[in-house]
Amino acid sequence: SACLNRWVLRWDLKMSSSVFLFFLPVPPPTHVNVICQNAKVSVSWDYSELQPHTTFWVNVKNRTTDRQFDLSHFVWKSEENYNGFLYVTVSAIQGEKESEGVQSNSFSFNYLKTVDTRCYLDFPPVDVKEDGSGATVSFPNPVHFYKELETDAAHVFSYTPPAKCMMGVNTCKLDVLFPEGVKKCVRLKGMLFDSKSVNQFRETAEICARPTEVTSTVSFLKRLSVSSEDDQHSNNDPASPFPDTSHYMGSAFSESSDQELEDAEMIPEGSRTDSDSAGDSVRTECVSLSPEEDEEDEQEFVPAYDRPHAVMVDFGDGDMVTGYKG
Repeated sequence: SACLNRWVLRWDLKMSSSVFLFFLPVPPPTHVNVICQNAKVSVSWDYSELQPHTTFWVNVKNRTTDRQFDLSHFVWKSEENYNGFLYVTVSAIQGEKESEGVQSNSFSFNYLKTVDTRCYLDFPPVDVKEDGSGATVSFPNPVHFYKELETDAAHVFSYTPPAKCMMGVNTCKLDVLFPEGVKKCVRLKGMLFDSKSVNQFRETAEICARPTEVTSTVSFLKRLSVSSEDDQHSNNDPASPFPDTSHYMGSAFSESSDQELEDAEMIPEGSRTDSDSAGDSVRTECVSLSPEEDEEDEQEFVPAYDRPHAVMVDFGDGDMVTGYKG
């Protein structure tokens, strides 16, 4: 009888322990938080690693075993969603048991809503080009840049510096004047208006004008291009009275002139001074002289009485006699 009582008591204790475990509530998640990163919206939470396999119920009708959930497809599903007052609740599920739901921070892309977290879209890429005393600022219209915003609603994008960009415009532009001596830089922020809401865009960092690009043609001077042509004249005409062209050029230029040619191998057009141009004219005149022109010049400027009068006359059998020619 004593043994029976001990067995019953032990059984009762086990039953009580089992009943206690069965009714233990599922702990809820903690730190449920919605984060906006440009057009991406996600909710995350913490949960104890000591708990058994757990899934989580997010009240947008989705289940996940992760500790975060991308809400973007839900938020941007309709204009009513992303302009509304939003929050989510997350609960933990273990088997047939579910914890209480934990509410996140409230959020919205609508500037007119009072929420815990206001979400911003990034300002589209901005280009600033220097233009005289000012600069031209341009960027894609946010309505067309973000596919999430493409709706039938009539939007007007207003931005600072003060300007407006209508929905039908693909690229928004603004001319900005700057005082002389001031760095040509801008910071932009904007709002998208329609009949029901205002969406605010994150302010840009400082964006400075790019210097005006000057397109210049670069002249390439080949040092041996002229001498190569002269070499061909010399080779093609065996009777040419001119010595080897390299010697001819050597007599026409000093070593410093030769170095100047090397330094001039890549010079943008329009960057030379008047003195440079004059030097180039003389240099070009020297190297472009053809053998025929030089021969004509030599014949033109050498008087007849300066020509050689002593000549060698062959009397045959190899006998050479110096004679005189009048």
